[in-house]
Amino acid sequence: MSSHVWYASYGSNLSRHRFERYLHGGTPVGGRRHYHGARDRTPPADDRPFRLPWRLRFGGASRTWGGGMAFVDVSARGRTLARMYRLTVGQFADVHAQENGGDAHAADIAALAPGTPVRAGGGNYPMLVCCGQVDDVPVVTFTSTVLPHRAAPTTAYLRTIAAGLAESHRLGSRAIVEYLRGAPTVRETYDAAALAAVVRAGVAAAMVPPPRHSSPS
Repeated sequence: MSSHVWYASYGSNLSRHRFERYLHGGTPVGGRRHYHGARDRTPPADDRPFRLPWRLRFGGASRTWGGGMAFVDVSARGRTLARMYRLTVGQFADVHAQENGGDAHAADIAALAPGTPVRAGGGNYPMLVCCGQVDDVPVVTFTSTVLPHRAAPTTAYLRTIAAGLAESHRLGSRAIVEYLRGAPTVRETYDAAALAAVVRAGVAAAMVPPPRHSSPS
């Protein structure tokens, strides 16, 4: 088994600052929840843009942001923009534990194969999904086994996603608005002008280009 995985994130963890709260601890800008961080706080060895072949949807209720959380619906083909971080298996387990409330153990990751999801824990994101390999390292994401009721994301959450899309995919505000409006709950809740204002604030806060390594905070 590989000692590393690519963690493919597609929600607020698109933002490097937000993702690093899972490694270094702290509270993300605009969030409500403090994270204790990972046991190994070494920065990711690499991060790259990525695309998941499933539909993005928002639902449930986030303890960090309020409002709906991002999920991928693995039963529906689509296009979800992601950012993958190269982590050790132990770091990935700690990230998943903080996100989901239950660990992804090495045995869970070893059991992963494309098309064979593995359940780990019982929180919002218990389904581990292998999305293939990049540079001979498995790409893994997580989502829900049963998608929650649809719910619109908050402006703080969308700002953070917009920042991450600007950082990782080098998208401008117009392209990000178009992408986010592909999710029905976003399109139904935010008119074009309101969403554009939220996205512009996120793009302005983005770290472009993102640092190769960020210091613990």
